[in-house]
Amino acid sequence: MATNKGDWNALPSVIVVEVLSLLPKKDLIQAATTCKNWRACLFHPGLWSRIELKLNTPEQMARAQFVATKCAGFARELCLEWPHDVDKVDVDCRQIIMRKALAVLKMAKNNRNLEKFCLKCCGCSLLGETQEDEDIITELQYVISLILSGAKNLKYLSFGYCVEVFDHTTIQAVAKACGHSIHTLHAATLYPEEQAQSLFTPSILQSFQHLQVLSMDFEELSNEILSVMCNENRVSLKNLILLQDGQPASIPDIRDRAWHLFASSNPDAEVTLTLLRLPSGLQNYLRPSMPLGTLRVLYSGEVTRANLDFISCHYCKTLKSLIICDWLDSGATYSLVPDTMMGEDPIVMLAWRCTNLTNLSIIGYEFSKDSLVAVARLRGNQLRSLEVSISCIVETDDDDDDEEDEDEAIPDDGAMSMDTLRQQVSESLGWSWTPAVYPLDSNLTSDILLEDLQVQGN
Repeated sequence: MATNKGDWNALPSVIVVEVLSLLPKKDLIQAATTCKNWRACLFHPGLWSRIELKLNTPEQMARAQFVATKCAGFARELCLEWPHDVDKVDVDCRQIIMRKALAVLKMAKNNRNLEKFCLKCCGCSLLGETQEDEDIITELQYVISLILSGAKNLKYLSFGYCVEVFDHTTIQAVAKACGHSIHTLHAATLYPEEQAQSLFTPSILQSFQHLQVLSMDFEELSNEILSVMCNENRVSLKNLILLQDGQPASIPDIRDRAWHLFASSNPDAEVTLTLLRLPSGLQNYLRPSMPLGTLRVLYSGEVTRANLDFISCHYCKTLKSLIICDWLDSGATYSLVPDTMMGEDPIVMLAWRCTNLTNLSIIGYEFSKDSLVAVARLRGNQLRSLEVSISCIVETDDDDDDEEDEDEAIPDDGAMSMDTLRQQVSESLGWSWTPAVYPLDSNLTSDILLEDLQVQGN
């Protein structure tokens, strides 16, 4: 039976666009080499409504500028990511990266269709020591202000924790231009001491009537701001994401009554609290009525048994995720292994009390094998993530006898092997579990904070 070879060039443009829409972005340009007709359809607006550009390598920079030249003027979603360690490279490389970011963003300054604008720089310090660095930052601020002033229907805005590219004036401009449309605003910062002035006031926050997701610095929070979020004329907040990097000059004295009113007015709201590089004083940030859904204590002072008891008692109905992480460069810094003085293991008690717990990560703390098994059995397959560093897993010392064994070289026959631990935990969880392995100098901050930028309203 004879067959006719299809003429790809003769396909209607609407069909070509439909075919191309099924391909990943990285394959679109290759597919466009099929024929002239396909190449003409390559930059149809329907194919590039969402563009995500990265500046991590020279190849990514070239691609970002090419795509931005073609599509940044009409894309509905624009996400730009530059290296999270750009502040650690030499002056020339940093300036190349920032100039490339500036060139890409300039392509979007007249975009009136923009609904999502996301920067991902995770708090790297962009401001160098030269006048040229300052000039680039000033120009970046200006271009970003042009983009935001023209985006009248912006729904999602993220500054990517970068304190240099926005300030109080930027927030005011956003409130005026698109406060009526924004449902997601990520304005938390790292190194907040570099921020010359507060970003939020109750009056500015009042302009964002449809806000469903807000991330901000904890030290910006106040009883008055929480009161604004209780206004019955506002859309109920779903996620309040609070970040505190380092010890603030003064910790906001948030009354428990303010949190109670916030929770009552926003019944579906969840609070995510991330404490980073905090010397001590976890209890200063917690209040019983706070609807705490996620708590992260990263590279801070010790999380004590009293802290864990407070958390498990007051957030037993709301807590879904707990991450406690400290440095591993010299082994476990602290211990959660129970002893006769400590009584019940506080993490096991937390797993028992917090019935909605789905994620538990304990890194940089000694954690016993028996406690791991107990946690897995208590929460079962409800626990979707259980991370404990393999270097911090230890045996439980149940020997209360002060007399030492005569032959200390003989291993304890009752010790649980790592294979047995994996098997017992996996059986209880209903999925294959294995201890986490991290480099000694690993820093999980960037990955964790970038997860928050994925949270958005609708």
